[in-house]
Amino acid sequence: MRYLAKINHPASILEGMNRMINQYCEYADAHECRGFSVDIAESGDSYRIEAELPGFSSSEVEVKVKENLLIIEARQAEISEEKSSFRTRERIRGNRSRSFTLPEDVDKDAVNAELKNGLLEVVLKKKPEVQPLSIKVQGGR
Repeated sequence: MRYLAKINHPASILEGMNRMINQYCEYADAHECRGFSVDIAESGDSYRIEAELPGFSSSEVEVKVKENLLIIEARQAEISEEKSSFRTRERIRGNRSRSFTLPEDVDKDAVNAELKNGLLEVVLKKKPEVQPLSIKVQGGR
């Protein structure tokens, strides 16, 4: 039986796959490569989004509401290849972005964001629930 590649170490297969994925990510702006992981939770009066943004400072992160979308953008300057001679480069740098459709009950004027220890927390307050208006019926017999 013939093999296309000689495998000296089991990890060499994974290293080859990682190289292929990294090459794709360098040229593609795909969500899988340029996105970031989030958790979204709902409580009684708000929604909370926690986004993993390790290595970013608050000046490199922008959170904005545009119509019915919440947009999180993180911009990070690339390290110049000329300044550093990488032997292995696995961490992704550069721009990352995610957007989320907002539920109708979000108060777009009550959004707060805080970045601490690589975790961005965005809290979106809900609009107060509209209570039915009771109308007194007048008249009589």
